[in-house]
Amino acid sequence: MEKKSKRSAWLWIILCLPMVFMVYYFITLSGGDIDTDKVSAVELTLPDGDVLSLTDRADIEFYVDLYLEADPLAAPLREVDGANAVEVYIRRTDGNVIFTLYPEVNTNGCFFKNSDGKYYALLSAHAKSLLQRTECAFVYDEGGYALPELMFVTGGGNQPIKPTDYTWQYKDIAGNTVDYTAAEKATDTQFFSYYSNIGCTFRFSAEPDSYTVAFYEEDGNALSVTDPSGLIFTSDTKIKAKIEATWASKGKALGGSASYEFDLFYDILPKLTQSASSAEIGDVIYVTFRHLSESESISLDTQLVTSPLKVLYKEDYAYVMLPVSAKNTAGDYTLKFTVGDISETFTLSVTTPEGNLCRARMDTELYTKYLSPDSIARYDNLMQVWCAMEGVDMIEAGAAFGKPVDTAALYGYGSYMSVNDVPPYFYLESNDYSLTKGASIKSAQRGTIIYVGEDELMGNMVVVDHGFGVLSHYYNVGKVSEGKIVGTTVQKGEIIGTADVSGMTYKNGEQAEPMLRFGISVNGVFVNPEVFFKDGVDIG
Repeated sequence: MEKKSKRSAWLWIILCLPMVFMVYYFITLSGGDIDTDKVSAVELTLPDGDVLSLTDRADIEFYVDLYLEADPLAAPLREVDGANAVEVYIRRTDGNVIFTLYPEVNTNGCFFKNSDGKYYALLSAHAKSLLQRTECAFVYDEGGYALPELMFVTGGGNQPIKPTDYTWQYKDIAGNTVDYTAAEKATDTQFFSYYSNIGCTFRFSAEPDSYTVAFYEEDGNALSVTDPSGLIFTSDTKIKAKIEATWASKGKALGGSASYEFDLFYDILPKLTQSASSAEIGDVIYVTFRHLSESESISLDTQLVTSPLKVLYKEDYAYVMLPVSAKNTAGDYTLKFTVGDISETFTLSVTTPEGNLCRARMDTELYTKYLSPDSIARYDNLMQVWCAMEGVDMIEAGAAFGKPVDTAALYGYGSYMSVNDVPPYFYLESNDYSLTKGASIKSAQRGTIIYVGEDELMGNMVVVDHGFGVLSHYYNVGKVSEGKIVGTTVQKGEIIGTADVSGMTYKNGEQAEPMLRFGISVNGVFVNPEVFFKDGVDIG
C-alpha cells in the first residue's frame, strides 16, 4: 500500500512539473524577475523616431531596476493619448520585456505602461536620474525650457524661422546647468514671401528682453526700415533680413541669445488679363499676369481641352498660351486660374468652324493603318518627346510666320473631312497643300530642327522648334534638303525640302500626288496655322 502511495506522489509531481515551468517562465517573461546577465541591450525608440541601443551594463541595470521597482497605479497620472513617450525594449535571451515610458519634468509625474496595459509610477530616485539622461532631453523642450520659437506670420499662415546661431541654457531637475542644443539651426538660406496687400510680421513664442531687426537690399545696402509694415515697393522685390534677440534668465530657463538671417520676397498681387472672351477651335488665347514671380506656381481648373500650362516670363509680365484644341465642342468654358491663395475666373465662349464636308481619297490600306491605335500611340509618343525638348526662344514676339509653300491650302485647318467616304469624319488639324513635283518647301519661321525622319504614313518628316513651346511640322515632304539635320538652325523662308510623293498622300483617281501636310503646335496642341501667319507669338 505504501509503495502504491509513493508511486502516486511521484506521478503527481511529474505531471505538475510542466505547469511549474510555465508559471516560472510566465513570471520571467512578464519582468517579475529579470536576470541582467541575460539582457543583451536596452533599446529605446524616442518620440522623434530615433532609436538608441544601450549595451553598457550600467545603462541596462538602470532600466531594469526602474522597471522592477516601480509602484502599481490604479490609473495613469495624466492623459496618454498623443503624449510624447519612449518605447523601451529590454532585450534578453529568454524573452523581451516591453513597456511605454511617459516622463515629465516632475519626479512625481513619471510613469510607464507595461505590455499588459497596467500602469506603474517610477520611484522618485529613478525619475530624477531618468530626467538627467540625454535621451530625456525632449522633456525639457515641452516644459518651457527650450529656446523660444520665431515665426514668420502672414495671411498664408505661420512658418518657423530657424536660428542661424544661438546659445541657450537651462537647469535640469537636479539643478545642473545644461547647454540646450535641440533647436535645429538653418543650414541653407531661408526664404519667405508675402503679398503686398496682406503684409507680414515676426512673432516669438516668448517675447525676448531685447531684439533688433534690420533689412538689406540684395547688394548689401541697409534699408532705413526696421518694421516689416514699412516695407513698401512698386514691384516684386527681394530683400534680406537679420534679427538678433536676447532673453534673460526666468526660473529654470537660464536664457541666452539667437541670431536669424533669411530672405524676404515682397510680392505684389498678380493681375490677370485675358486676350479674348471668345475663340474658335484652333485659336490661341493669351493670359497675361503682371507682377508674377518665377517662384509662384499657376494652376488652371477648366473643362477646356488645351495644353499643360507653360509660363513665359518677360520683365514684369508673364504669359500663358492656351491653344484651343479641335477636341473641344462649341460652348462656354470656365477658366479658373490660381496663384498661391488668389484665384480668378474667366469665361471663354468657343465656336466650331462651319463648313461643308470635304471629300478626299487616299490609299485605303494606309488610311486604315493611320487610324489604328498603334499608329496613334506611336505618334503621341513622338509628340511627347518633341514637347519635352527645351528649345531656345528663337523668334521675336509678334513676328508673323511665313507660309511654307507658294500655293493656297487645298484643305485648311478645321475642314470637316471625309476620306474614302469612310467614317469617322473629323476636323483637320493641319493645312494640307497640293503641290507640283519639285516645289520648294520653306521654314515658316526661324528655329532649330529637332526631328528628321521617315514614316510609312507621314512620309519624310521635319519638325522645327521656334521656342515658346511652338513647333512647326512638315509631313509628306518629297525630299529633305541636304544639310537639314537635327540641330540645324533655319531662317524664316529657308528651303528645307522639295515636294514629291512621300507616305500617305491624296490621290487623283488612282494616282498619288505630291502634297505637304503642314501644322503648328503649341505645347503639343495643334492650332490653326493662319493664327501664326497673321500674328506669330502675340506677346509683349
